[in-house]
Amino acid sequence: MLSAKRLPSAAGRGDQVRTHWAEVSARPPPGMAGDHRLRDAGRRLPEECPAPSPETTFVSYLVALPARDLVIAAHQQVTRDWWQRRRTQFRLVISQVVLHEISAGDDSEVRKRLELVRPLDALSASPDAETLTTAIIEAGVLPEMAVRDAAHIALATVHGIQYLLTWNCRHLANAQVSRRVARIFSEHGFVMPIICTPEELFEETDDD
Repeated sequence: MLSAKRLPSAAGRGDQVRTHWAEVSARPPPGMAGDHRLRDAGRRLPEECPAPSPETTFVSYLVALPARDLVIAAHQQVTRDWWQRRRTQFRLVISQVVLHEISAGDDSEVRKRLELVRPLDALSASPDAETLTTAIIEAGVLPEMAVRDAAHIALATVHGIQYLLTWNCRHLANAQVSRRVARIFSEHGFVMPIICTPEELFEETDDD
């Protein structure tokens, strides 16, 4: 793994990026405060202990009622299967970005989502993650309106996470996006995690 180096300040860059990270870093909402141990970006997890980080779509699919859309319903079932059969084989962690996103919306759904991830350590926001987010947006890899998606990749990267689990195939689990983001991060001395759907993280011996 490449050694991470301190990045230049993101000061003076996109207002939307700064606003997003300020919100993520702010005091967590009631019900979330104190429930998660924040892991500093300097404490990278060992490679022999694979640590997938579920993105917001994964958590939402896991607790939501079955969708009427057949494709989404199938993705929900795959997510539940992965959670039941595979999660104990990894050290799952959750990011502050995801905690911020799943704390919004219907109160009953928020409680279900937060309860699901309560046992997981949380990846703390950091200046390097903010700067990598800005680099993605400024390079035009993702539009500024997708700053949250850029933040998911950036935070997982600075913490040395191996897998980012998501069903967002437009901006995250997208081969063209991943290739460009990986090149940007490499220039800054970071290695981007593998971004994949839960379906791609089953073992070869798992039954269909």
